[in-house]
Amino acid sequence: MSKQIEVDTSICDGCGQVYQDDDLAEIKDYHSRTEPGYMIPSGECPDENCGALCYPDNAHTRAVSAAQTSLDTLKNIMGLATYKKGIDHADPADMRNDLEAIKDAAALAIKTAESR
Repeated sequence: MSKQIEVDTSICDGCGQVYQDDDLAEIKDYHSRTEPGYMIPSGECPDENCGALCYPDNAHTRAVSAAQTSLDTLKNIMGLATYKKGIDHADPADMRNDLEAIKDAAALAIKTAESR
């Protein structure tokens, strides 16, 4: 039985390529390209035609992020529904658009989780 070796990989935010973390370039001008409170990049894209920041390729993190987006959208809809309750001229199209956003975010979360 062979032992599976896990290799840390990252996805380029520019070109979308997946690279092994060992292959990433050092980030140039780190502080001008990042902001406190956001995901920490793992390196810079090694493609000389790109050079964008790369972030950890972690399906779990992406699934949680998509699920959180769905939850936030649902909370917004609930707030909107509470606000509009009793208002006769509320536009049902707004609610349909919000529901579509939840559906899309949930589908992304499921697709991301299943791809790993």
